[in-house]
Amino acid sequence: MRYWLETPTISAPPIELVEIERLRYQEMPISASRVRQLLAKNDLTAIAPLVPAVTLHYLQNLLEHSRQDAAARQKTPA
Repeated sequence: MRYWLETPTISAPPIELVEIERLRYQEMPISASRVRQLLAKNDLTAIAPLVPAVTLHYLQNLLEHSRQDAAARQKTPA
């Protein structure tokens, strides 16, 4: 991919590709997959150091609404 983006002989102007190293926490790369796994376990404590504060707040609200919806469904007769 880098070759095609940076090749000046292609009709479109070349694009400079800059790779950014993935952030790490305790020697492990931070990944969205890992955050999703922890979210499925409702493990916000483990998620907290992996995401920005605003993202953590969003996920806390998401889980709270999910719990409220589940509780409301249980109260509703089938």
